[in-house]
Amino acid sequence: MLTIPDDFIEAARVDGASEARLLFSIVMPMLAPSLTLAGVLTFNLSWNSYLWPLIVTSDDALRTLPLGMAAFEKTFYTLYGEIMAVSVFGTIPLVLFFMMFQKYFIEGAATAELK
Repeated sequence: MLTIPDDFIEAARVDGASEARLLFSIVMPMLAPSLTLAGVLTFNLSWNSYLWPLIVTSDDALRTLPLGMAAFEKTFYTLYGEIMAVSVFGTIPLVLFFMMFQKYFIEGAATAELK
C-alpha cells in the first residue's frame, strides 16, 4: 500500500470523494493484483497442508489431500497407482483456481518484483 502514489488519493479528496469511495474506487483496484497473488498462494498453502491437519483431525472426512495420499502407504508396500490417481484429481482445483486468477497472479508477481 505504500507504493500507491499520494497524488491519486489527494486528487480524489479534492474532487470530494469520501473515504469509502477512496478505498473502493482507487486503492482496491490498485491492490487487486497483489491481493490476488496473496490469495492464490494462501489457497495453495492451505490445500497442501499436511502437519497441522495431521495433528488436529481424527476424522478421515476432515483430512486434507496429502493426508489421504499418505494413507495409501502401507508397511511393506506402497499403492503408487492410487497415489497417482489422487494426485492428478487433486491438482484439478488448483489448476482451475490458477486459471481463473491467472491475469492477476502474473500481474501481482510482476509488480512485486518491481517493488
